[in-house]
Amino acid sequence: MGATYISSYLFLSSFGSYVSTQSGSIRYTSGLSVTDTEMWQPKLVRWRIFWDVSGKRTVQANPLGYFYAPLIYLDQKTVHKTRCLIPAPCAGEKT
Repeated sequence: MGATYISSYLFLSSFGSYVSTQSGSIRYTSGLSVTDTEMWQPKLVRWRIFWDVSGKRTVQANPLGYFYAPLIYLDQKTVHKTRCLIPAPCAGEKT
């Protein structure tokens, strides 16, 4: 089962791409978050750590994102690192 889980993730990741998104760390005065990062997302999968308007760290994902969450997190931290579009703060760092 574990090998199938990992190999299915690797298949989806091989067709993935970087997506411009918001970490929630930088906001306009209206409260809307600024697009400040590019995060790796496997094909058909969406998962990200996000700071909500009240300052709480949350996860936003689709069902496949929740299913593959541990592998996505590991992938984004080691292989496909999040890219900063605005120098600081970046990638969900909270100031």
